[in-house]
Amino acid sequence: MGTPIIFLEEKGIRTQIPLEFRFINNSCLACARLWNELSYEKRHAFFKGELTSEKYYEINRKYYYKYNETLGVNAQAAIQKND
Repeated sequence: MGTPIIFLEEKGIRTQIPLEFRFINNSCLACARLWNELSYEKRHAFFKGELTSEKYYEINRKYYYKYNETLGVNAQAAIQKND
């Protein structure tokens, strides 16, 4: 028959994705969310003058535990790249 296909509609764009790539797609979306949330929080702390090394560590730790279940080891890799 062929590979089963699911349709992903995000931000008004409809894409065909084979079913076995759903995990990869979810991981990519979670990684992008992690990156954006980290950048947002660090940027706001920086402009408020609150970004110390302790605050930096606290933000990284907070998002590591939030995304560790979804991304596993990749959560730490994304956080290190964001530094």
